[in-house]
Amino acid sequence: MKNRVKIILAKENDINKIHNILIERCQWFIDNSINQWEITRYPNKYNNNYFLKQMKENFLYVAKIKNEVVGVMLLKKSDEEYWNNVNDSYFLHHFATKLGNKGIGSIMLEYAYKKCLEDGKEYLRLDSWGTNDSLTKYYEHMNFVNVKTGEKGGFKYRLWEKKVKL
Repeated sequence: MKNRVKIILAKENDINKIHNILIERCQWFIDNSINQWEITRYPNKYNNNYFLKQMKENFLYVAKIKNEVVGVMLLKKSDEEYWNNVNDSYFLHHFATKLGNKGIGSIMLEYAYKKCLEDGKEYLRLDSWGTNDSLTKYYEHMNFVNVKTGEKGGFKYRLWEKKVKL
């Protein structure tokens, strides 16, 4: 599978596909009784204009098999909402894969890790919902360390990091 997946910087014509993946994931969370991104809030807050802006300020990637977008992730240069150290890390956001594409997520995380390594970053960091046990297990399996738990605006979260071996 790894040989078939290309991870590239997103282009404007990928934005609708990115948004569709996020909506599909929001619905999947509802269908599977997982407390995660809310379908009534998440796609509206993180709309096409938001992603167009992120393309200019950060690194918005898509995973593709042939020409089909099967995954998305945003590597931000800073994340002052949850993290105070912005210089030594990239921060992963909007990490999602199209349903039915098992294994794409681990390929994308490996790519993000290599990007950190190439750019001399010390950590790959992310936040997740604190109540999503399957996601917690996934990040532990991917060798992320839960460095903090907290609550902000009724949102229970976990902060994760993976040390980059420089």
